[in-house]
Amino acid sequence: MSSRKRAVLAGGSSALILAVALAAAPSAASASVVSPSSQSGPAYNIVGGTPAAAGAYPFMASIQDDKGHHVCGGTLVAPSVIMTAAHCVGGQRIVPELAHQVRVGVTDLTDPVQGIQRGVASIVRHPLFDFPAAHDDLAFLLLDSPVTTVLPEPLPPEDDSTPPAGQLGIALGWGQTSPTFDEQPRQRSAHLMKAGLPFHLSTECTDGQPAGGPQGDTADGVLCAGGIPGVGICHGDSGGPLLYDGMQVGIVSLGANPCGSDLDVFTKLSSTRLWNTLHLSPEGDAVAKILNR
Repeated sequence: MSSRKRAVLAGGSSALILAVALAAAPSAASASVVSPSSQSGPAYNIVGGTPAAAGAYPFMASIQDDKGHHVCGGTLVAPSVIMTAAHCVGGQRIVPELAHQVRVGVTDLTDPVQGIQRGVASIVRHPLFDFPAAHDDLAFLLLDSPVTTVLPEPLPPEDDSTPPAGQLGIALGWGQTSPTFDEQPRQRSAHLMKAGLPFHLSTECTDGQPAGGPQGDTADGVLCAGGIPGVGICHGDSGGPLLYDGMQVGIVSLGANPCGSDLDVFTKLSSTRLWNTLHLSPEGDAVAKILNR
């Protein structure tokens, strides 16, 4: 795995991109990390994906900045709680402007009447989130009012289980469709996309990564999926779900660079350690109790 590059795939400020890029290890064997970009307008889409049918994923949320631009994906997991990746709300500190509002149940971001819009009352990040390594890449947005017309997406049991290798998970997002991070202008679409990604052993994404590197010493806390050439998550897909067997089993965390060129890394939602350590902060403990974790 030492020949693989990985990147955090949010969409936000150029200053954060620079800060994370400088923190990445220098060789081609390392993982590169990029955070939200300041691109205006509608979001970008999964590389090699297909359009999602309107209304097929009502729990899906677009997390938007204070200008209404898509930043990251997320999912409704309780009427007043959106789950996403911790790196979506900033690096070493929480950046509220990157998660100012959400739109739940939207498929086409250019349609102003689609979905349910809510403001973000507060942000809770996993107390052990490690930037830029992206360990414990989990955060929650507490909404200013509940979403009562959409069923929250189920979460897996806390049993450390992993879907069998070779089975397909479904990734969703409004991420970049072109595989190259620095391509300008980026290929964009406002329509929610999906991609089928086969599961792999978690060690295939962590072996060869240095301890303290991107998920390098926490194979128990990640899911590894992808490996189909030209298909994968990309810039702007961060925080979105990886679905399997009627549940959300992962959160988009780290992607191959270029997108779709290798395996992708997801926060593992069946991890007992992930949820047990969420209780280490009072805010995390409160969210865990809401979710019965």
